[in-house]
Amino acid sequence: MSEQLDPELAAAGYRIYAEESEVVLTGPDGTESRNSTASVLDDDDDADERGVEERAATAARAVLSHVQDAVTATTGRPWPGDRRDLPLPDADVTHGALVAWFGDTKAPVWRSAEFLLKR
Repeated sequence: MSEQLDPELAAAGYRIYAEESEVVLTGPDGTESRNSTASVLDDDDDADERGVEERAATAARAVLSHVQDAVTATTGRPWPGDRRDLPLPDADVTHGALVAWFGDTKAPVWRSAEFLLKR
């Protein structure tokens, strides 16, 4: 997903990449923001009854939210898009494919490609 977000952010001077189980966002001024939510995918704790699909969607939402917060904080305007209201991040897994987006499900501001989950 970070590869898909990068072209959107690169135009504004941001760089986003994965480093092990973290997503790293570097701002135009060189400041780094890290999110380790992706580690939830490796969580095989029996206390966590969520399946891998639900954990993947949760991790995707958290990563999108983190990136959105960091970009919005540094620019002072809603991101993505140029709306006054901030489009909320969301994600879902259907038939083993993860899709994430910002905004309304039927008319998203940004939507990822499908990521097939390993079983």
